[in-house]
Amino acid sequence: MSGSDKILASIREECEQNVRKIRALAQEDRNAVIEKAHAEAAELLEDARRRIATTGTTARKAAESRAELEKRNAILKERRTQIDRAVAAVEQTMLELPDEAYFELLCKMAAALEEKSGVILLNSKDLARVPSDFITRLSALGITATLCDTPNDSIRGGFILKNGDIEDNMTFPAVIADRRDELEDLIGRTLFEA
Repeated sequence: MSGSDKILASIREECEQNVRKIRALAQEDRNAVIEKAHAEAAELLEDARRRIATTGTTARKAAESRAELEKRNAILKERRTQIDRAVAAVEQTMLELPDEAYFELLCKMAAALEEKSGVILLNSKDLARVPSDFITRLSALGITATLCDTPNDSIRGGFILKNGDIEDNMTFPAVIADRRDELEDLIGRTLFEA
């Protein structure tokens, strides 16, 4: 081998060593980049899992809260329905009282009108069955009243004491509406507290 061949072989050998070093360094860099990418991907995956778990927990808790609220609203709605039915039944029971008990109830209601005066308005059914001593019983309560001979069939039950433009509404719906809170409390305790 000539001197120039030896130089070329030496250069080639040196180039090959440099290429091997460059490849080794590139492989190390590539491995480091891949390792770093795997670590970042694993971190992103774990972060996504945490977010999914948190979102799932939050969504589950929100769904449970909504379900609990809907359940509570359904219970309250049913309670309201039952109370409304019971209030209607109270009024119906008052309407269906026997004559003596019915007018005794009207006298008890009239006691709230002490020292008032006017004309008593009744519906046609009540006007036909009014006891002869009804006005006397009202007088004993301090109420100066006369019976109107004309029935007022807008009155379902109870009566109206009218003095000029002033009316004391003692109809069953008005009395029940006036005492609705007390009545609802009583019905609620009776129906729902065991």
